[in-house]
Amino acid sequence: PYLGIGYQHVPEDEDRDSGFGNGLYGGGGVPLNQWFVLEGNMYYDRWSRDGASDPNRWRDYGADAGALITIPAGNGWIPFFSVDAGVGKTRLRGVGSSTDLTYAAGAGIFYLFESFGRDWGLRFDARYRMFELGDSLFGDGSIPTGSDDKLGEAVVRFGMLTLLGSRPEAPAPKPEAKADGDADGDGVPDSKDQCPDTPKGVKVDEKGCPLPAD
Repeated sequence: PYLGIGYQHVPEDEDRDSGFGNGLYGGGGVPLNQWFVLEGNMYYDRWSRDGASDPNRWRDYGADAGALITIPAGNGWIPFFSVDAGVGKTRLRGVGSSTDLTYAAGAGIFYLFESFGRDWGLRFDARYRMFELGDSLFGDGSIPTGSDDKLGEAVVRFGMLTLLGSRPEAPAPKPEAKADGDADGDGVPDSKDQCPDTPKGVKVDEKGCPLPAD
């Protein structure tokens, strides 16, 4: 499992009639195996509006949950594909706000490494995110929408994460079984020989001890 935090950037957005957006995100994930991860994140973004006397008029707050398909590539590199869905609140200062369904799909890569006695990671990914502004999920939709009632935009993320718990330890190698010899040559293996120093040529019993003399 891991926790992460980072910076996210939204390029200049025609749907918003704005400049680029900047924000933060944070969350965590739980790997189910080496190929599949469940993840959840929260985020906040703000924009500057092109040519507006009152900049930074757009605000977004949201949370999403999704799945990552990971492809371990070795040496700490793990490319992935992601899909997620969630709820986002979009606010346009002086106009209104809308709380709606969101969904996104994208791809990225993790780089895992060890430092200061812990496992860490760097993350980079890009996704395309959609806001369903027309559904007004919680009844507060007051932002005028176009004919398609959607707001779509690219989102680029860069962050750092820390892995929780400890690495699984490799099982200790099993000791090699030693060959059972017969040091005194009496025909009884050393593991069963109760008289290991019998002189050569002396007849012995099943325990390796000399038989009574006739």
